[in-house]
Formats: sequence, C-alpha cells, structure tokens
Amino acid sequence: LGNQMSLQTSELRFKLDGPDGGILALSVDMKGGIDCSIPVTPEIPRVAREKKDSKQCEAFNLPGATVEPVKSGSWVGRVSQGSSVNVDRICFCAHGNGTHAECVGHITKNPISIEDSGWERRMMLATMITVEPEQLKASGESYNDKSKGDDWVITRRRLKAAMDKIMPQEPAEDGKTWWSTSFYQAVLVRTTCPAGTKVVPASRKERRSHKWSNTNPPYFTTQAAALLAGLLHMRTVLVDVPSVDREDDGGSLIVHRAIFLLPCQATSTARKCRLVTETCCFPDPTEAKDGVYVLDLQLSPFCKTDAVPARPIVYPITQITRERRAQDPVKV
Repeated sequence: LGNQMSLQTSELRFKLDGPDGGILALSVDMKGGIDCSIPVTPEIPRVAREKKDSKQCEAFNLPGATVEPVKSGSWVGRVSQGSSVNVDRICFCAHGNGTHAECVGHITKNPISIEDSGWERRMMLATMITVEPEQLKASGESYNDKSKGDDWVITRRRLKAAMDKIMPQEPAEDGKTWWSTSFYQAVLVRTTCPAGTKVVPASRKERRSHKWSNTNPPYFTTQAAALLAGLLHMRTVLVDVPSVDREDDGGSLIVHRAIFLLPCQATSTARKCRLVTETCCFPDPTEAKDGVYVLDLQLSPFCKTDAVPARPIVYPITQITRERRAQDPVKV
C-alpha cells in the first residue's frame, strides 16, 4: 500500500515569490496527469504533401511531417523489402506539425537555441484559464494595422476576468486571502468556441488533426500581451492556437516580443529564459476546471534550434498548505 500511495500522490514544495513569501506544500495527484500535447504524426510523403487525406495537425502552410525508409543504393530500410530491420527517416517542422515550445531565438537575428536560452526544466506552478475569443471591433483593444475588425482575438479584459475568477474570494488564513504570483510561473490559456462559429475546434479530437492554415486563428491583443508580459515570475505561456500573434501580422510579432521583453525592431536583448508553447490540446473544462495545477513541460532533446516538439503534462493538486517557516524547499 505504501508503494502504491507513493506512485499515486507526491508531496512537492515550492518557494513562493512576492512580498508574502513562504513555502507552498502541495499534494499532487501524479496518477491523474493530463497530456496537453498534439504529437508529431508523420505520414508517407504523398499523404503529407496532398494534405486532404492527412490526419495530422497543420499550420502556416508548412510542410506536413513525413516518414519514409532510408535508402542507400539498392538497400531499403524495410523488412518488407528485404532488410533485416526497419530504418526510418522523419522530417518535420516543429512550428507547424504539433505542440511546440519556442524560445526568443524564434525572432532574433542572432541564433539562440533553447539549450542556450537559459531554460531550466523543472516542475512549475501553473494557472489554467478558459477564454472565449471576441471580435476585435467589439473589444475596445488593438493589435496592428494588419488586423481587421472581424478578427477573433483573446483580450486583456477576458484574460483578467478569467484570472480573477480563480483567485480566492474568502479568507484563507489569519482572516486574509492570499495569492502568489508564483501561481503564474506558467499560464495555460484554453480557448472555447463562440456560439454559432467555427473559430476554434470544438473538441480535443478535432484539434489533433485541425488544418489552421489560412484561417486567421484567434490571437492575443497588444493589451493582452502586456498583461502576460507583466507577470513577473512567468516562465512560459501555453496556448491552444498555432501562435500568440496574428497569422499574417506583417512580421511585427507584437505578442512574441512583449512576452520575451524584446523591444520593437530589436534583435538580440531579451528575456531569454521564457518560452512560448503553442498548439497545445488542453482538456475540456468539464475534465479539468480552471485553477492551479503543477506543470511538467517536457521538451524533445533537439539541439541548435529555436523550437522543439513539446509535451506539457498538468497534474491536479489535491491539497495546498502554506508554510511560513523559513527553510529551503525541496528541489523538484
């Protein structure tokens, strides 16, 4: 029973940032982890190229992921074609073929890869919120001169409203409520489809093979970007759309620049240790409610690239205890 319990529940402790400080002790349901990724799903070149029969996710008109046997002279890496082993060659583009995490090197002139960006993998406190996109013309917010009034956008006001809903409303201790900015180490923004539209896929199943290209998916407004960028201890933003920016934004990448703290037109100085994680596939709100989770953002071990396939896993928290005694948290 002891071994079984240790596999199902883990005790994690985090040092809280902000003026209140302290230690947060969490009981985490390790058995209840939810995979929020769309995997790279390579297909034979003909299917991937023609796309109409493709079952994989696709964005920005980038080539689909392909798989084919390695060929060398008369040798073909297929047991069915006389080889003793199967040997495949896989080609893919992280930005267009599934869930991926990207660093500031995505938009800098000087190459910066994820392993050079200062990113450190560790468990993070994560806040998941649900936002319904609204049309730009009705939002009172803005983007750039490429945007249109009928564009669907993720706005600051709706982000803020969703964040406010999950903050404690009743006294939690000593007659006072508390909320730490540490809960925003990762922000997971889940979109829902406005009634009567097909702005975003209505289910997780549809998202896994959705064709985003030339659909102008919802994107974040300048004001929403500023809200996220201003979260002091935020390490990554995770979204279920292909980009935080407009599909055709004229190359401005306003939201990326805001999150990475990279001034307009600058190409080198930035908040290197942040990541943007796009094309996620979050659970339905009925499966995982808005709130605080523990996130394990797993990255494929590719080097010398600004983006890699990612596998975000969120774990439910079953109990939270805030400790005020001064002691170092267990490293996780």
